[in-house]
Amino acid sequence: MWWISLTTLSTITAMIMVVLVVVGLGLPVLGGLGDEQMASMALQVALAPLFALGGAIVGGAQWLILRGQIQRAGWWVLATAGGWMAGYLWSYLLFPPGDASTSFLGVLLPWLLNGLATGLCQWLLLRNHYYRSALWVPTATLAMAIGTTGWLIGGTFGGAFLWLAAAALSGWILLRVLPPRPFWPEGRGAGPRDEG
Repeated sequence: MWWISLTTLSTITAMIMVVLVVVGLGLPVLGGLGDEQMASMALQVALAPLFALGGAIVGGAQWLILRGQIQRAGWWVLATAGGWMAGYLWSYLLFPPGDASTSFLGVLLPWLLNGLATGLCQWLLLRNHYYRSALWVPTATLAMAIGTTGWLIGGTFGGAFLWLAAAALSGWILLRVLPPRPFWPEGRGAGPRDEG
């Protein structure tokens, strides 16, 4: 329940923060600079660290749960921030400013790339701690698709409802489908009790 609550609240907070800054920063930047292409580039550069911050918010909330489950859990925050940043950069390359569609699919695809990139970055940490950890990559992507679809269709309330479902899915996969590895697997060196 803590995973579901913290993941839902932190993700909604991060996504609302991104949207508010895009609207709040985007309009002045686009209106203040004469060259529309230059203004768009300035806005895209300004948004890059914002996505990393959004990922850090989500990763920090999830870290509160994972810190007792995996070693070096602090890397989870960096992995999630890196995933959000990488997802943003992927979407920037695939959907350049001015070419991006305003359709439902055009808005959803960048967030799907966000989920995929985040799942890949988090998997780099999970693979040492969970068997079948590769399942986490499609899980993170699907969770982002579910939550974002709710947000796009039903606004904040729709997003909150479907983010609960997305967080429940990711928590269920993490706790039920991915059996944990021992902290000191065979062949990876002696455990703490074997030292000295």
